[in-house]
Amino acid sequence: MSILLWTKKVGLMNYNEYLKMQKEHSEKIGTEQYFSTGNYTRMSKYLRTLIPKNIQKMLEIGCNAGYESTHLEQLCFELISIDISEKGIEKTKKRGINAFVMDMHKLTFENDTFDCVYANNVIEHAIRPNIVLNEIHRVLKNGGFFVFAIPQDGIECGKTKEEIIKLSEGWNPDLHVFKVTKDKLKEMLINHAFKIDIFEKKDIQEEFGMIHIPSNNTMLFGRLMK
Repeated sequence: MSILLWTKKVGLMNYNEYLKMQKEHSEKIGTEQYFSTGNYTRMSKYLRTLIPKNIQKMLEIGCNAGYESTHLEQLCFELISIDISEKGIEKTKKRGINAFVMDMHKLTFENDTFDCVYANNVIEHAIRPNIVLNEIHRVLKNGGFFVFAIPQDGIECGKTKEEIIKLSEGWNPDLHVFKVTKDKLKEMLINHAFKIDIFEKKDIQEEFGMIHIPSNNTMLFGRLMK
């Protein structure tokens, strides 16, 4: 039986259609050029500074082709990376990373498995973010950390979808099905029993030279504890 899901921006969608859309997006951006640009690299480097020292086991959600995985494996004793793209996982494995094809809504790991879960610009692709947050909380050990970055797409940017696509050189804002503001995300995180250690909003154009029109160039960064 197919599962029908609802989002405000996308409407009624078959779950398999959602997965297909996100896989195609992941493979489209899965290029060295995209992930090695200076602005994205600077933003990712900053996010990695939020990872505590002496992490034993880390889960990376949304590894794409493993471009950041090689940096993350230096920050922990054991790294496991996941993505919904088969092609991305193949490339990640070629980098020597322990990687698996997996949907972040349905993590197959046991409870209390990881000391840290890392998600860099990934949760905005969740069609059911509450399920994803539940899963992250479940697989974290007590005292473990959730480190993430997510664009603040829930604000009003003053642009139509057509204008965003044109200004973003073809990027479709509907790919970010979870559109959230800082206050709303904070409320959700607390409701999912996370303890907030670091939670901040940054102007990514000013700090890293990145442009993201739907969020007015604002990104939310966080480090939470279970």
